[in-house]
Amino acid sequence: MLRRLYLHHFRNYTQAEFTFSPGVNWICGKNAQGKTNLLEAIYLLSTGRSFRTHILSQLIQKEAGFFYIEAEIEKEGVSQTLKVSFDGETKKVEINATSYSNFSSILGLLPHVLYAPEDISVVAGTPSHRRKFIDLHLSQIDPLYLHHLARYHKAMRQRNELLKAKSEIAIDPWEIAMAQNASYILNKRKELIDELNPPLLEKMEKLSCGSDPLEMQYQCTLNADSSSELVELLKKNRKKELHIGTTLSGPHRDDIHFSIRDLSVKSYASIGQKHCAAASLRLCLLQHIKKNVNEMPLFSIDDFGAHLDPSRQGQFREELESLGQIFITSPNVDPEIFPEKMLHPIESGELLKKM
Repeated sequence: MLRRLYLHHFRNYTQAEFTFSPGVNWICGKNAQGKTNLLEAIYLLSTGRSFRTHILSQLIQKEAGFFYIEAEIEKEGVSQTLKVSFDGETKKVEINATSYSNFSSILGLLPHVLYAPEDISVVAGTPSHRRKFIDLHLSQIDPLYLHHLARYHKAMRQRNELLKAKSEIAIDPWEIAMAQNASYILNKRKELIDELNPPLLEKMEKLSCGSDPLEMQYQCTLNADSSSELVELLKKNRKKELHIGTTLSGPHRDDIHFSIRDLSVKSYASIGQKHCAAASLRLCLLQHIKKNVNEMPLFSIDDFGAHLDPSRQGQFREELESLGQIFITSPNVDPEIFPEKMLHPIESGELLKKM
């Protein structure tokens, strides 16, 4: 649970401090006042990355030389302190007075699921969007997954350098390393899809009032049951990839296929169905994290009410009533939605007097 958050030179926040409720926290204000920036700061503390940009310097307030975020969190009844900063060159993370130099050390400390308008890209965008979604989720619940993912990409980069140079000298060890790590990655991804499919079908049917049964399927480019079989497949593909100069198959090329009644969500679903599918997926991820780490993750919803039609929105609200700490942004606040909530009115990067 996130109790307190302090922002300094982050986006449009010169200096601001927030105290949050353990239930629903409604962040309200006109457009371009800093509502999504606040969610971005919380997301950065949870995942070590922004959900809007991969360029950290863009998070630094204009004409400032750094950003600094400090948070007080509670895990299993124990208060902890988390500090994150970046000066344009150096990343710094401090967890309970222990320093780290990489933002990835944050992962798993404060599990978090974000539902934003851009989530439609997970079901209807490029395969890279879906790989990022599945990799981030698994990294929050399994530190070994992130370890194997990093080692796989390192080995693949070395293999690609040899492929570009048209050289097979010393390529075997890199293919063995790729296969060993790919085996772990593929098994975890497939396990996740199998575990998520039943609740995903249930959530989607509820949100869509039974009209849209949703399923997902993992599409593997290196289909093998063991690391030794993966090595053989990499060797088999080597001749073709030497000509092209890059690795064409592996976890970095895999995809997830979403379908409703055997029709592709990406190609055939309406915008409303796509948003409903994304909402269902996020609700499933919340429960999956809770099941695996025995802790309900934070849930952030950016621009509440912009994703779903009134019928689906009503069903979605019912799902939220049983969840833990929630952060919602919207221009306006409906007094009938979540009567037990803490309001955080924002204007020009400042917290106004609470309503």
